[in-house]
Amino acid sequence: MNPTIQSLRDALLTGFRLFFKTSSLGLNALLAVVCAIVALKLWNHGAAYMTNAGGWPQLSLEYGRRVIAAAGLKDRLVWWSFAWAAYVFSAGFAFLALAGARAVAWKIYAAARG
Repeated sequence: MNPTIQSLRDALLTGFRLFFKTSSLGLNALLAVVCAIVALKLWNHGAAYMTNAGGWPQLSLEYGRRVIAAAGLKDRLVWWSFAWAAYVFSAGFAFLALAGARAVAWKIYAAARG
């Protein structure tokens, strides 16, 4: 193969490798940031839903009797279920954010090692 073509081909391959490594790092960083933002938003929605439900449920018989006797038990249960769903999804997005941050850290570590 012609040495000029060989060097151009090698330069092009090196450029593509660098582009894909950089874009992968950027996408992982973007994933981490977006998932962290979504997790915080969901956590705030969960807190609002729990406030609408009348606060956190307590593990006591007296509290249970008051909740059952009070009006709006069905509404309170709906708000509690919304709140717990928001908290669970928030935890899932937080784990995704951690996974994205871990991938970014490993890519930086691998680049630093050579």
